[in-house]
Amino acid sequence: MSEALDNATSKLKMYSNQDQENTLRRHLAGFNVINRMGDPSIQPILAELEQAVANDWSVEIDYRRSRDEQPKNRVIDPYGMVYWNNKWYTIAFCHLRNEFRSFRADRILRIKLTPIRFKRSQAFSAREFFLQNLLPDVGEKRG
Repeated sequence: MSEALDNATSKLKMYSNQDQENTLRRHLAGFNVINRMGDPSIQPILAELEQAVANDWSVEIDYRRSRDEQPKNRVIDPYGMVYWNNKWYTIAFCHLRNEFRSFRADRILRIKLTPIRFKRSQAFSAREFFLQNLLPDVGEKRG
């Protein structure tokens, strides 16, 4: 947990109960902003992803990579979200590939919450996964 989140949590304890603190921690656990600008047209997708990350819900998505003509249907367990170079990404366990992958939010054409719940490891960091697996040079510089 970051130092800023620790400070905010300490202040929250004066004005909230344990359930409110737990809810806030769940909502903040998987989000990291690396850059500030964003595309407002993907807000509905981001809102669904936020709910899925916060509540450990699997989602079904239609996802189209830049080289694909047709989108592919996937079920993913979104562990967190990262904002990098003006793009939102969700870091998720992909049921189709049976491994962790990153998915650009602007390439998600449709999203639907499923009744499936998953258990997220507290040690998992979407930011670290992103930096180490997608940007190896950046990850190495940060140690």
